[in-house]
Amino acid sequence: MIIIYLHQSYTDLANTCGHALFNLVLTSVVVGSSLLTWRLWTFTLRPLLHPNEPRPLPYWIPIIGHGFRFLRDSQALFTAGRVHFANSREPFAVTVFGETIYILTSPRDVSGVFKETTTLSTDQVNINRSFGVSDAGTEQMTRPAFVDAVKGERGGLKDYNYMSEHIRHSQLLPGHQMDILSRDFMQLFEVEMRSGTPEGKYVIGSTGEGGRVVLVKNWAAQSLIRATTHALFGHCLLEMEPQLTDTFLRFDDKSWMVIYNYPEMFAKETYELKEELIQIFMSTNANSFKIAFWMLAHIVHSDGLKAAVVEEASAALPSQDADLDINYLLNQCPLLDSIWNDVLRLTASSSTYRYIVSDTTIRGKTFRAGRKLLIPQRQTLLDESVFGETAATFDAERFMRDRKLANSTSFRPFGGGVSMCSGRHVAKREAFAFVGSVLTRYELKLANPEKGKQRFPRLNVMNPNLGLMGPMPEDDLVLKIKPRH
Repeated sequence: MIIIYLHQSYTDLANTCGHALFNLVLTSVVVGSSLLTWRLWTFTLRPLLHPNEPRPLPYWIPIIGHGFRFLRDSQALFTAGRVHFANSREPFAVTVFGETIYILTSPRDVSGVFKETTTLSTDQVNINRSFGVSDAGTEQMTRPAFVDAVKGERGGLKDYNYMSEHIRHSQLLPGHQMDILSRDFMQLFEVEMRSGTPEGKYVIGSTGEGGRVVLVKNWAAQSLIRATTHALFGHCLLEMEPQLTDTFLRFDDKSWMVIYNYPEMFAKETYELKEELIQIFMSTNANSFKIAFWMLAHIVHSDGLKAAVVEEASAALPSQDADLDINYLLNQCPLLDSIWNDVLRLTASSSTYRYIVSDTTIRGKTFRAGRKLLIPQRQTLLDESVFGETAATFDAERFMRDRKLANSTSFRPFGGGVSMCSGRHVAKREAFAFVGSVLTRYELKLANPEKGKQRFPRLNVMNPNLGLMGPMPEDDLVLKIKPRH
């Protein structure tokens, strides 16, 4: 009887409304009901049945999930997820085009991840694949075939990954080799900075009496990348590829597309640029010019802060003919060091990835094998419970007032564990060299636009980032500079 009644009702409605319209309404009801049922199961019932797994952040479109939002503004997505779960900083899961990714924003959870090296992997296979290394090539890289230069045969044979990491650490971490690298860098850097009047693509005008109008982002990038490239590879690389610095800058803005396996058909230029670069060149140049840019931007936008930093740093350059004392800047300038830390805190946007090899439990939450775990450092760097109510704004003296902040588990701008950036010490020396040299060798003024005051450059938070965020493409720091006498 029920079936007959439903059939009769369907026939009556179809005759009244028309079959096409009725079928459209019926389809909408079925799809809507199915969608609501799916959401009820996925975001309410299933989490109740699996309370030990991170809860999923709700979304409306299956498979696509948070994909477009992740690509458009990943940090806003992570913040929305944290707020959705009452800012408890419990782990949660997002779905990006069918892939489930766990998001961790608690320093305690992050510490647990860095300590777990057995069931969590850096997923070197996919990283290598992103840069064109075949799976067979990656397998060859894991075969023991090298003798450790220090331990000799007593240390046994080592694979390529071990040896490359060992070489990178010996060159870029504090020690004799980094001292040599720093010496070579400073010699080459000083040649350019001592020239008096800057010349290059970053110079966009003159002010008379040897003064210039410069774009600071390009000035910092060109100066630091050239000196670093010479120090690492000698003079031949830039002689063979004079446009290598420009190529790197174009690639750096969109390098995230390669790491995140962005479809090549939508990023043809980026993949073409990738072929012209090598991974070590990217990793040793990507951060220093950006942090130097932001440090200088904050300093020159405050006359009081600029005067204080110039006074503090002046002893590093007793005369214009002297060499800049980089060690004085690093060890005797607490205000400059505090500025470095707070700028890092505000601009670091890198995310630490781990591939889950087998089910892993951290602080009561189970992360399933085969999925990825992501730690967006910016979520802890802006934690108001650690850095205060002004965590979202720049404070030049924040790390001077509370020196313990630099060692806080919430302050990891260069990541942590086995994937901590090995170039962090070199980046600091290079940034201090540029900022210290510019402040002590030149008189600086903001070059105001025709109407009003020059606005402070805006952070480019829209794209996923592999290190530090740069300014929006249309923003820069424009300065009038004149050599000091």
